[in-house]
Amino acid sequence: MFRLFEGRLQFVVHVKCVLEYDSLYTIIDQENGDRDDASDSSSSIRVIKVNELGEAMKVHHFDHEHDLVLGDKIKGDDDRACDGCMLPISIPFYYCSRCNFFLHKTCAELPKIKHHWFQLPAITLEARNWRLRSLCDRLCSGLFYFGVGSNKFCLRCAAVPYTIKNEGHQHVLFLDRKCEGKCNGCGHNHKNFGAFRYKECSFSLDFACITLPLEVRHKCDRHILKLSYEDGEDDPEQFRCDVCEKKRDAYRLYYSCSTCDNSVHSRCALGGYPFLKDGTIFSKFHGQGHFHVNYIGKVVDGYSYCSICGKPCQDEVVKCTKCDYIVHVDCRDFSANF
Repeated sequence: MFRLFEGRLQFVVHVKCVLEYDSLYTIIDQENGDRDDASDSSSSIRVIKVNELGEAMKVHHFDHEHDLVLGDKIKGDDDRACDGCMLPISIPFYYCSRCNFFLHKTCAELPKIKHHWFQLPAITLEARNWRLRSLCDRLCSGLFYFGVGSNKFCLRCAAVPYTIKNEGHQHVLFLDRKCEGKCNGCGHNHKNFGAFRYKECSFSLDFACITLPLEVRHKCDRHILKLSYEDGEDDPEQFRCDVCEKKRDAYRLYYSCSTCDNSVHSRCALGGYPFLKDGTIFSKFHGQGHFHVNYIGKVVDGYSYCSICGKPCQDEVVKCTKCDYIVHVDCRDFSANF
């Protein structure tokens, strides 16, 4: 819990609660003075050029072969995502003038080694082409922090604080590693690392819903859609998605425009795999009747048919670079790659 002492906020934990999870603590040898020397100051960038104010205008990031330049303008029709956190790009940002690579300034300046409240010891920033099962349990591209054991943190999960004030709920939410039941945001069962909740009520959110972007753009509306939550007190029959026109659960997170009175499922607003970059290369996949090893994930427009389920491919797919093999991402078995 948190408490105020002499004007400062302190973090207080029961000894029993700390010792319950060995990833939360490390034993210090008092005689030899052992300690974790990992520092949050290790830099991901090397500064090449600064302006008269000392601001880094040109840098080299460890995850890109070319130098990056600081930008402060976004074209009105640009639909760019940060190659670190995979969220829509916003100013200020660094970009590559030679290829399609963008990083939020905050993502570019993240330390390569940092401490995180979810576990000890420190976690390390690495560039991976794609990954499954971050704390949010999403298939995503970008940069990842890797910890001990199987813990992986996409940049969105790594940025989640220990306590959260969610706009859809009146209480401050804390991580409860033993939280069971269903998430109020998506309706899925909670994973083995728990969920964020308030102990006096049943409201809870998993990492996937905690890390949803607060604002998104969609072609169904000219305004920005904002993440929302209903109290479910009105007639459930009136809750409909304005994109797919199907029913929308009154107790689940969704995106809305108060000006146009539009309401959209989060999946309809974001797509099935919003954090998987178009053009992501998948390698070393075998099985399911196909034995080539190079695939590329992309969105296609056309009438190709999934090689597994036989249905049309008009959304995210995995496509072989050597033949006509193409499957929905939902049909592809990724479990063999972990």
